[in-house]
Amino acid sequence: MSDTPRNLVAVIAEVLEIPAADLADSSSPESVSGWDSAKSMELVVYLEDLFELQFSADEIAAMSSVGQIRKLLIAKGLPVL
Repeated sequence: MSDTPRNLVAVIAEVLEIPAADLADSSSPESVSGWDSAKSMELVVYLEDLFELQFSADEIAAMSSVGQIRKLLIAKGLPVL
């Protein structure tokens, strides 16, 4: 894994196949069309591969918004913007 900070919104937008401009820290599966349970799991796997880590079931359950995902990654000491 690189120490170069990753733009989390861009990463999530890539997985969800939507423009990054459509996302904010408050964005969640409830507010973003197409962010369903399958895309949530795809996002988890993508982030695990990207950052070379594994999330616990509790951490996955806490991924309720872009902002919550950001907080989780920062708490793990990962470089995200």
